[in-house]
Amino acid sequence: MRFSVLAGLGAASLGCGGEETTPSPRTTVEFVYEAPTSRDRAVAEAFPTCVSAVGRTHIHPSWRGFSIVPFENEGDRWRIIFDDVPAGPLLRVRVSDGNSCDIDLCGATTENLFANSVELTERASTPGGCTQGQTTEPGLSFTVDTDGTVIP
Repeated sequence: MRFSVLAGLGAASLGCGGEETTPSPRTTVEFVYEAPTSRDRAVAEAFPTCVSAVGRTHIHPSWRGFSIVPFENEGDRWRIIFDDVPAGPLLRVRVSDGNSCDIDLCGATTENLFANSVELTERASTPGGCTQGQTTEPGLSFTVDTDGTVIP
């Protein structure tokens, strides 16, 4: 009996009220960050600690626990494709770019990020913080439909 109950829990999750919830369907989203791919020497000289901490320009997606995922350098822009983006719920991302250390002391930026060719404009807080006492960093939110339509 215990085995069948546990097996049943593997097929569906229980929500807070005991209702069954099913995982969101997944879809593919291409993120393009339109920003220089070479290091800005003036920013690097003025904010060396921030630039060093950011390292390679990257994105922090909420559906992956805000882990660091490096962008691919495409010469005049940054790009990455995710094929595991949950369709339906509100999602958040943060972009970290050393060239943005002159705007944000953690290198977070909320400009020039596109998801499936739609510019993300809705600002949101994301977990993080590179300075003492800071617990959030600026990011962007959006939703995506199963067909890949992004709503900023």
